[in-house]
Amino acid sequence: LSQLVELGRKPAKRKKIALIESDLKSWDYEAKRIEVLSQVTKAFIAVLSAQERLNITQELVNLTRQFRDSVAARVQAGKVSPVELTRADISVAFAEVQMSKAKKLLEAARQKLAATWGSFSPDFNQVVGRLYSVIEPPPLNKLVGYLQRHPELARWKAERALREARLSLAKAGLIPDVMISGGIRYFQETNDRAYVLNLSFPLPIFNRQQGTIRVARYYLEKTDLDEKAILLHFQTKLKETYRLLQAYHHQVITLQKTVIPAAQNAFEAIKEGYQQGKFSFLDVLDAQRTLVEAKIQYIESLGAYHQTVAEIEKLINGPLTTSQEKNKEKVK
Repeated sequence: LSQLVELGRKPAKRKKIALIESDLKSWDYEAKRIEVLSQVTKAFIAVLSAQERLNITQELVNLTRQFRDSVAARVQAGKVSPVELTRADISVAFAEVQMSKAKKLLEAARQKLAATWGSFSPDFNQVVGRLYSVIEPPPLNKLVGYLQRHPELARWKAERALREARLSLAKAGLIPDVMISGGIRYFQETNDRAYVLNLSFPLPIFNRQQGTIRVARYYLEKTDLDEKAILLHFQTKLKETYRLLQAYHHQVITLQKTVIPAAQNAFEAIKEGYQQGKFSFLDVLDAQRTLVEAKIQYIESLGAYHQTVAEIEKLINGPLTTSQEKNKEKVK
């Protein structure tokens, strides 16, 4: 019978390494959870935006159909050329094409959202959210302070402990282990039995764990650099995303407060002027196209804004703002 006796507290050191690795796996799980949550959030926002885009195209179809009826009445009265009725029919057909496209985009977005929970087909009709709710982005330096909440950064205390434990285990390898063996030996010549005890241990002359210790020390020494590198990556990513958020927020506010009201007023004025013969049908179409494009751009900017918010919330592992903040703007 034999038994290896490990010296230098090697079993305890390996147990410590295993516990730290288990802790790091928890951080890995948390990082993956945040990633999945962000993916689901972005897919949800895409569905919400697609729903609003479809609503706009449906309004466009209703508007063009109503205007087409108005043009038909003017053609019957002999006030305008029948060519304008053809143009109105084309306008209706174009609006219907846009609505069909919006339906396809919505269906694709719904399918992508359903796939996040493993469904091959959406089992819901619509999603409900606050797409039109935007807030002024908080100061960048405040968000930078939240980066340490992300598991990829919070894990580095445990990562350092792991590398220290591995170096300690490598140094413990310098102490040779002892092999103790014992048993009963039978001597056939004399028909005697004897108890034997062996004690052996290797002589670390050629293998003194130099390479293992050097590698472990190298990884420990580069811990600070690795942590700084990942922190710099997160800071750079946050700054880039923050600039995008500011740009999308500016677009949303400008479209909501300036562009859309002006385009709406221009369209109403030109449409009324057309009834009075002051404007041509092409003027009406141009004003209508400008209004629809502005509304669609508004929806796209809102979607991009909320997608960017989701990306920042993933980086800081928390909400962009708290419910107690009062600087919230409702845009609708």
